[in-house]
Amino acid sequence: MDFMTTIASTTEEAGNVIQPMTCHLNSALGSVIHTLAAKSVHRIYVVAGQEDEVVGVITLRDVISCFIFEPPNHFDNYFGFTVKEMLNK
Repeated sequence: MDFMTTIASTTEEAGNVIQPMTCHLNSALGSVIHTLAAKSVHRIYVVAGQEDEVVGVITLRDVISCFIFEPPNHFDNYFGFTVKEMLNK
């Protein structure tokens, strides 16, 4: 809850009052996708309990990975190699 309050107050200080998007543990994937698309955000916080405690985060990448197969370590190997290459120059 402290994390969510900090996010809300930080955006308020910048002049933009943007409440973090949340969903519950039992939310359907379709509902999460709709929220991400409708609000043009790339992450949604998963909350649970009576006080809506943050228990996780679902990112757009997480949703996409439900529909696209990615070989193990593909992302890490591809971008890891690029970073190593950049550092060696």
